[in-house]
Amino acid sequence: KKAQQKMEQELLKRQADIAAQQRKFDDMKRQLEEQPREIHHYHERFAERQAECGGFEICVIS
Repeated sequence: KKAQQKMEQELLKRQADIAAQQRKFDDMKRQLEEQPREIHHYHERFAERQAECGGFEICVIS
């Protein structure tokens, strides 16, 4: 009986570890997915700024 309880505790601990790793992985994945969006947004702003400056002059991005 005691051995079974110990095994169940080990199993629960392992499941908790796996869940924690999964959350960490999901966070990393989300960060990676958000990064290109920010870069894309930066490029869009840069393109808008270039249009305002009249072509390929060096534009300061605020």
